[in-house]
Amino acid sequence: MTPGDVPEGPLCVDTDAFSFMYLRKDPHRAFRELVDSHLLVVSFATVGELRAGAIRARWGEARRASLERVLRENYLVLTATDAVVESYAELQARFAGRLQGGGVNDMWTAACALAQPEPVPIVTNNLSDFQAIAEEFPLTLVHPDL
Repeated sequence: MTPGDVPEGPLCVDTDAFSFMYLRKDPHRAFRELVDSHLLVVSFATVGELRAGAIRARWGEARRASLERVLRENYLVLTATDAVVESYAELQARFAGRLQGGGVNDMWTAACALAQPEPVPIVTNNLSDFQAIAEEFPLTLVHPDL
């Protein structure tokens, strides 16, 4: 996928894609090129995963504050509205036990994206889980190799 292939409008960045870009780990440049000039959103589940990762990694206050600042200044957080919960229920009913590690947070992220008036494409490196979901739901995926 090239930047010209990325649909217009907002993009939902999942935890692994966010982490690549935030930590500047490969393939961060390829992901950055795809999201450049887009409104970026994350699901509340992604925020929870990022905060938990920072706690597990024993980040200090300054590093955790930096993460919070990047989230606050560059991303809109999609919250758990009733429409999101309804989408999650449908995803959970179909995919429970079928996704890596249970896929709970991936389903919440997909639910946040799907519950918008126009489903928001998901920027991810986790193609296995999100491609499975996209086969059954109107979800567009953004990845350098697609």
